[in-house]
This record gives sequence, structure tokens and C-alpha cells, in this order.
Amino acid sequence: MRYKVYARRYFEERPKEERKLARMRSRLSKFAEELEGKYAYKIFVTLTFKDEVGDEYAKWKFRTWLKSMRRKYKNIKYFWVVERQKKGVLYYHVVIWSNDKIKKPDMEYWHEGASRVEKVRKNIVAYMSKYLSKEAVEGRMFGYSKGVISEWLKYPTYLWKLAKNKNFGLVKHFGCWEVYDLKGNTGIIWASWAGGVVIWFRGAVEIFEEFFSLFDPLGEGEAVMV
Repeated sequence: MRYKVYARRYFEERPKEERKLARMRSRLSKFAEELEGKYAYKIFVTLTFKDEVGDEYAKWKFRTWLKSMRRKYKNIKYFWVVERQKKGVLYYHVVIWSNDKIKKPDMEYWHEGASRVEKVRKNIVAYMSKYLSKEAVEGRMFGYSKGVISEWLKYPTYLWKLAKNKNFGLVKHFGCWEVYDLKGNTGIIWASWAGGVVIWFRGAVEIFEEFFSLFDPLGEGEAVMV
């Protein structure tokens, strides 16, 4: 027999900086997953400034460097993160996926300060985790190549884990998301983020437990069937 349930899951609202970092980790993880095995090299680059410069100047010089790199290495993909040095100046960490060896940037396009180039030999998300755990920079704090995760951007980040699971499908439905399994069971999910987080689910009890085992966007929460 098929039953209908209503379920709610409550979470405490995270500070803005934590939400930005969580979103960045999710996108980096998916970005790296999509590129796995497609390029010969994964290069980690750090770019710093030797002098105290303003944020706008730092951003302009970084964009100029990135444009030069894209022009020389036609098929590279990249993901960058910006942080702030102790002296207050921005600096950049960039992961580059390439089939060509990347020369040390300050020998070619980067003349603003120090640079470091090293090959990444392990999981890129784990490698960068120490740079993703610090205080978020105001404004845009990360960016990446177009086209790699474009298909995933149609889903909210908190649904990516569910969308990846082959046992479920997701369809946009009047501002909500309809989730269905291989047996034809369906449910509707929507979220309220003001003053905290409430995840609502309505659907077949057959997929309730498995659904919430996959869908837990902000850590441990309380699930309530009503």
C-alpha cells in the first residue's frame, strides 16, 4: 500500500561566510569530479603581491594574468580562490587542469610579486581544503571556467548529492522540485531559508528515509514526520 507523508527537517542558519565557503566547496568538488581523468596535469598556482595594492588593482592584475594564460594555453580549465594576506593585500590560489606543462608564472605573465607552481598529486579538494577554511573575503571569492558544471547549475547546490544518485530524478515544478524514484514514487521538496532553514518534503513514504539520507545540505538536522 502506498502512503503519503509530510516531513520537515530543521537546521540552524549558518553565518554568511560559512554559507559562501560551503557553496565554494560544493562547486570545487563537482568541478574536480567532472574533469577527473581528462587532463594530464593538475597544477596549483599561488600568486602574491610584493607591494601593498588596492583590491581593485589586485583583481585587475589577476584577470589580466588569467586572460594571458587562457590565450597561451588554449584548452586549460581553472578554479580560483582569493584570500587576504596579513598585510591586507589579496592573493590568489588557482588550480589549472592542462595537457601542457605550465611555466612558472612570474617568468612570463606575473611580475607583481612571488608565485609558486606545484603539481597536485592527490585529491584536489583535500589539497585545497586548508585554503577553503579561512574567513571569507567580501564580494566574489572564487571563480572557475565556464562550461564544466553548467548542467549542474540548474539545480540548487544543496540538491547536487541527490541529483547525482541514479535512483532518483529531479524535475522543476512550479518553484519546487519534484523527486521520483525508479518505482514511480514521487515527492515534492521546497526550502525556506529566512531565519533558519526548513526543508519540506511531501511524498511517498517508500522514498522518505533514503531521500533524507542523501539530502542533508547543512549538516545534521532534525527530521519530523507530520
